[in-house]
Amino acid sequence: MTMSGGGGRDSESAIDNELAYLRNRVKELEAENAKLLSQVSSCQCQQMEVKHDVPVLDSGNFVRRSRRGRKRVDKSIPIHLISKRYVALKIMYFGERFYGFSAEAQMEPSIESEIFKALERTRLLVGDIKESNYSRCGRTDKGVSSTGQVIALFVRSRLKTPSIDSEINARPEYDYVRVLNRALPDDIRVLGWSPVPDDFHARFSCSAREYKYFFWRQNLNLSAMDIAGKKFIGEHDFRNFCKMDVANVHCYTRRVTFFEVSPCQNSHEGDQLCTFTMRGSAFLWHQVRAMVAVLFMIGQGVESVDVIDTLLDTKKTPKKPQYLLASEIPLVLRTCEFENVNFICSSGALESLRSHFKKESLTYQLESVIFQEALRNCLPIGNDEISCNIDEKKKKAAIHVPLLSRPTEPSYEERSAKLKPRQEETCPVYLSQSELGNYNLIRFGEASNGMARVYMETLIQRCVTFSHIKQLHSHFLTAGHLQSSFLRSRLLDRCAVSPFGDLSLAVQIFRRIPKPLTNDWNAIIRGYAASSQPSLAFSWYRSMLSQASSSSSLCRVDALTCSFALKACARALCSSATRQLHAQINRRGLFADALLCTTLLDAYSKNGDLISAHKLFDEMPVRDVASWNALIAGLASGNRAHEALELYKRMELEGLRRNEVTVVAALGACSHLGAIEEGEKIHGYVKDANLDQNVFVSNATIDMYTKCGFVDKAFQVFDQFTSKKSIVTWNTMIMGFAVHGEAHKALEIFKKLELNRIKPDDVSFLAALTACRHAGLVEYGTSIFNSMPCNGVEPNMKHYGCVVDLLGRAGKLREAHDIICSMSMVPDPILWQSLLGASEIHKDVEMAEIASKKLIELGVNNDGDFVLLSNIYAAQGRWKDVGRVRDDMETKQVKKIPGLSYIEAEGTIHKFYNSDKNHQQWRKIYEKIDEIRFKIREDGYVAQTGLVLHDIGEEEKENALCYHSEKLAVAYGLMMVEGGGEETPVRVIKNLRICGDCHVVFKHISKIYKREIIVRDRVRFHRFKDGYCSCKDYW
Repeated sequence: MTMSGGGGRDSESAIDNELAYLRNRVKELEAENAKLLSQVSSCQCQQMEVKHDVPVLDSGNFVRRSRRGRKRVDKSIPIHLISKRYVALKIMYFGERFYGFSAEAQMEPSIESEIFKALERTRLLVGDIKESNYSRCGRTDKGVSSTGQVIALFVRSRLKTPSIDSEINARPEYDYVRVLNRALPDDIRVLGWSPVPDDFHARFSCSAREYKYFFWRQNLNLSAMDIAGKKFIGEHDFRNFCKMDVANVHCYTRRVTFFEVSPCQNSHEGDQLCTFTMRGSAFLWHQVRAMVAVLFMIGQGVESVDVIDTLLDTKKTPKKPQYLLASEIPLVLRTCEFENVNFICSSGALESLRSHFKKESLTYQLESVIFQEALRNCLPIGNDEISCNIDEKKKKAAIHVPLLSRPTEPSYEERSAKLKPRQEETCPVYLSQSELGNYNLIRFGEASNGMARVYMETLIQRCVTFSHIKQLHSHFLTAGHLQSSFLRSRLLDRCAVSPFGDLSLAVQIFRRIPKPLTNDWNAIIRGYAASSQPSLAFSWYRSMLSQASSSSSLCRVDALTCSFALKACARALCSSATRQLHAQINRRGLFADALLCTTLLDAYSKNGDLISAHKLFDEMPVRDVASWNALIAGLASGNRAHEALELYKRMELEGLRRNEVTVVAALGACSHLGAIEEGEKIHGYVKDANLDQNVFVSNATIDMYTKCGFVDKAFQVFDQFTSKKSIVTWNTMIMGFAVHGEAHKALEIFKKLELNRIKPDDVSFLAALTACRHAGLVEYGTSIFNSMPCNGVEPNMKHYGCVVDLLGRAGKLREAHDIICSMSMVPDPILWQSLLGASEIHKDVEMAEIASKKLIELGVNNDGDFVLLSNIYAAQGRWKDVGRVRDDMETKQVKKIPGLSYIEAEGTIHKFYNSDKNHQQWRKIYEKIDEIRFKIREDGYVAQTGLVLHDIGEEEKENALCYHSEKLAVAYGLMMVEGGGEETPVRVIKNLRICGDCHVVFKHISKIYKREIIVRDRVRFHRFKDGYCSCKDYW
């Protein structure tokens, strides 16, 4: 065949053009491919390992074929490149052999574990369970079956961009039903699947569930059961249809929308199979079984239909009666309903399901036939045995105890409390299944050293009783773990320091260590520092020093060693040991450790060596909040409260954040000084820093307001504290009202302790007795005292002191004396001093001499005791005896404690002594005193010159009374508040008891100057207003 020249050239030209186009296209594709490869290579996504032992999925990018034709899995596919979709799966299972759908304590087998095994075999699972966003509709109990359980999770998809709106048949998707059913056991099947949105949750998206319970009719009254079941319809509290030992049930309210009792098509030998059908919200499985159990009692005629109403009324029946639940095997979760979720199943998978269910049904029918055959081969029953069986059934029916007459089910807390003592003695350290396996590896020497160390440390931390510690110690001995210094020191520390440990056992273990290391010594020193004998910790520290000095020793004193020893010094109040440790810290170069220096500072403060503490604080290279707190607390508790407040202000100026420890210490200083202005500023900071709900801060604030004379503000803080109040909170408020003379309010709060189920302690009773003591409530006070042993509180010396003072002030001196003499313990001098003070009030010379002789026998040289006895003699005109008492004071070198009064004005604390002329404004103060004397005389004041013990003239006695420290403080206070509002009170603190003349003067002043005066003496508060005192002259 020939071709013309022109046509041939055209054809060749066309082919050349096409080749050129193809070459250009290849270059473009290669460039694009190179760009994509560079993007993939630079991706930092986590790579996913793909299992390749079960090649079920066979399409897309997941499986490739090798040159020999065998399937090979790509192991390096990033998760983000895997196409996935979120689906809901409808599950059927027969629950007889399973520990529920998702069993507690990871018991196997469970339906959930079998499903995930199938997902892993088929490689449908994307990532792990957390990454799959897995959710389930519910967790059924052991033995419960389902034909409509639903789960949701991410699974692989063939679609590149799957969505719930994409057409299922647009591109063939995996047949999830068929693929999973091939990998699942015969008693679990997937019935269908449906695409769902990513925010779908199988449990919380469920709108309703339907339950069925199958049973044989026998002689049950179905109509009565149906009427009773209809009473469940609606929303009710089903707590009486729930196991009471369930710890995690917080809401018992459920809704039932449908309930029916109906016969089924199946029957056997004339007996009809029936079913309960219930639809509603998500019930607990044992709730359904409990409801069925009660309906069976109604069907048997042993309970009335109305018992349902009674059990649903939780006011009439607050706790569930004891009764057995119905069997779990016939219970079936039939369906879980969702909006806009339509489950699908391919025709091939559906046919396979039908074939499978038919096969399983025939298998169970064959088993039924075998059991029926065995029934026919049983021996015949004689007439006598038939009659016995009938009588036995009658007896069972006759002994039925009505539900409402039965004992109630114990609560979870009651069961736990009952089992706890037994568990503490016998229960070993609990291990989970995985931990038990690891423990066995360690036990048989098949674990690595690191693994053994980690799990042994875990076991030590799990010890919660002394029995656990002894078990571990035995194991460590037999397994050789005591050779490990790390585990040995951890065991020693747990044994020595924990509240359930035994320090003596720790010492025994320590003494068997050939060459103890630093951590071994530290555990013992720490244990003694926290024990009832903290001084022994320093003895162990000295022993460690001597051991550390040896060249062969492996122990060295470190910062922790010194820290534990210092804590022991602080508890034992051993100042000399603290100074020795300070020298050791400097010698060993540990002074740069801020925490150690703070501990040293705290030890100095608690030992009362505030000069050394302040010097150390100034020398510290680094100071943290704890360092400031330690010094502020030490100054506040060491009678240097003014310096504590100055340090607090300095801390504030330096911009340091004050925490709850700081404000508690500062509030304590305000309480001591009665510095209400500073206290209110600190309280304002507490509110701004959101510390007002801290129980320790709240207690300190209540105490501050109480001791500053503002008990109403203290109660306001108490009332506004919404967190759980501690017993200290209640005690502080009771004592506050008590010392302010408001006994009825104090006793009212004391009664509320019982209403709030808080057991009063020894301080609670002391506060209540103090309230009775200041109000003269003798009968009520003695009844409270006598009730103490019944409340598990043994009276101590302070309680006896309150009762003696209560009886003595009421004039019952003989009874007070008898109580002191009948005490089982040696009476404290304070008891005799209380009796002496009461004798002075009632001018009983005989009882005063008895109390005075007892005080002399006890070696007490308190100036107040001599003054009281001298007052009694002076009141009787027995000046020779007054002189004898004064001679005794001189012989025994007893010095009278000078009266001292404080008052706060313009943010400054002013201090006054008797006849004080050291104040800058003393002349104006004395002029104010003269003004007051003139006005109160016009108001009817008569000086109490009988209180002056000196044998001098009346005019001289009156002048001696004029310039008592509290009178000077009140005069200065009146000067400072002049021009201010009448609501501003004058507040004074005195170190001794207020004298009788000052008490009378202040009543006149409060009336004339229309100014409230608050005096806090060493015993109580006195609030003077309109000519009256809150003590009602009973002090």
